[in-house]
Amino acid sequence: MIAPKSRIEALLDRVDAGAVADTDAFVGELESIDRDYGSDERRWALYALAVFLGKSEDRITPDDIASLVEQGARDRAALAAAIAQDAGRDFAPAMSVGYGIDDGERRAEDFRAVRGEPKV
Repeated sequence: MIAPKSRIEALLDRVDAGAVADTDAFVGELESIDRDYGSDERRWALYALAVFLGKSEDRITPDDIASLVEQGARDRAALAAAIAQDAGRDFAPAMSVGYGIDDGERRAEDFRAVRGEPKV
């Protein structure tokens, strides 16, 4: 179960105060927290958007969300390109050292056996 820390702490405070009488009541409280998770998740996402955008929650527009989705796609593409470029350097012939075998073609085979093939 995933739950906000604040909800669990509030439940534990109720247990300490004697407001949760028995195991069945405790399980019922946990089930309630679990049922409310979707609502808590949406609330957190709206809060995070407001902080990220520097706007109050009631001023966030569909265009703001669309813009963030587009930026996320651009960022993922840039990250993938950087990873591919890094892999290109890591698997360049000058970097393909042997891990015990250092002669010609066998060195390249040894390198591939240890490092694998680049996933580009």
